[in-house]
Amino acid sequence: GNRKAAHVTHRSRSAAVGRGGALGSMMSAEPSAFPVQQAGAVQYNTVEDLVGKTPLVKMCRLVEPGSSNVVLAKLEGNNPAGSVKDRPALNMIAAAEARGEIQPGRDTLIEATSGNTGIALAMAAAVKGYR
Repeated sequence: GNRKAAHVTHRSRSAAVGRGGALGSMMSAEPSAFPVQQAGAVQYNTVEDLVGKTPLVKMCRLVEPGSSNVVLAKLEGNNPAGSVKDRPALNMIAAAEARGEIQPGRDTLIEATSGNTGIALAMAAAVKGYR
């Protein structure tokens, strides 16, 4: 259906490894912007392991020709929940666990926002075993 067609036309990191749903449509670009990775080329044990392992892209047009400067952009939209907020969400939960304030399987985490922070916290909480 429509979802399958999106995977053919959008060359995001998620779509390149064959994932559907929200992950496949989080980051899209023109077909020539990103190389397509082979399915199974990069594997992670958990979603948590994937956070922060986003690609760097050289921004050639931001540097004067002949300059030795290099400008790189980190594509944080390629994080599992689709934003730069994935990293702090995991860190907030890990810090609260280290302080002994929360424990997977025992506690329920509630976040008031529905923005990127809330989405990232919901993903991080689910990965770590919270309700």
